[in-house]
Amino acid sequence: MLGCARVFVRAAASLSQGTGGQLMTLRPSDMVPVFSHIRQTDPGGFQVAEMDDRVVGYASVIARGSTDFLTQFWVFPALKGKGLGRPLLQRAFAGVSPQRGDVRCVYASVDPRAQHLYLSFGMLPRTMIYSMHGEPAKLPAKPRNAVELEPVSEPGRASREALALCGRYDRELRGARRDADIEFTTKARKATVFRAKAGGREVGYLVVAPTGQVGPGGASHERWMAGLAWAGLRQARRMSDKELVLVIPGTNRGAVEMALAARMHNRFPGTWMSQRSILANERYLPANGILW
Repeated sequence: MLGCARVFVRAAASLSQGTGGQLMTLRPSDMVPVFSHIRQTDPGGFQVAEMDDRVVGYASVIARGSTDFLTQFWVFPALKGKGLGRPLLQRAFAGVSPQRGDVRCVYASVDPRAQHLYLSFGMLPRTMIYSMHGEPAKLPAKPRNAVELEPVSEPGRASREALALCGRYDRELRGARRDADIEFTTKARKATVFRAKAGGREVGYLVVAPTGQVGPGGASHERWMAGLAWAGLRQARRMSDKELVLVIPGTNRGAVEMALAARMHNRFPGTWMSQRSILANERYLPANGILW
């Protein structure tokens, strides 16, 4: 896993320089826990390429319901275009034992080679993804369709009630419950799971961490998304003074408008690609680009 993390840090930095984006400074050891979680949940979908007993590239796919999500696909920059990509992807997608009706999907970079490869695997662009970052000292005014957040777990622990709450919405928004991912995210970030309410009734959920990261989360209707994003940013600011982070699908108009009103900036552009349009991205906030 540390070898894969080294590939990720090198390759992501190179991609960022080439596209004009910005990435947070990461050490390879920072990434090992999430890589290990991915491999433990779907070991067959985690495939590596080695040269002289050294990891030089890897691809990982996790199956969640009928969704086969390519969480990671990186090779050392000097080896791009050398024929590693296609066999890595073939092995990773085959490793999760795909069933009839499964849909391949990926949160893709805008790298031309990668885009061409994803297209050849049947995945088409559906929407842009924006990794929004900022330190709004003062949030915009409360939106019209505001929501309130009610904690249903302790920091760093996903309670049974919290998992049930997330599961109700994830089945609709993402096509499957993913208790293992919610448990990992809350523990790794020391995050809290919140119930989103409007007018006294439940309208969604949101995970907020003292690291400044807001998400995953979602709502029963897209009219609540500006309010959900606003409430998440407000809660994250209360929990710490770290930089705030929202990953937002471009079709999620309410969350995009809220992030812009809060003067957040897009640090890393990406594309959501899938074999067919399956997820309700207009009312969903991803955890990040890896666990979606």
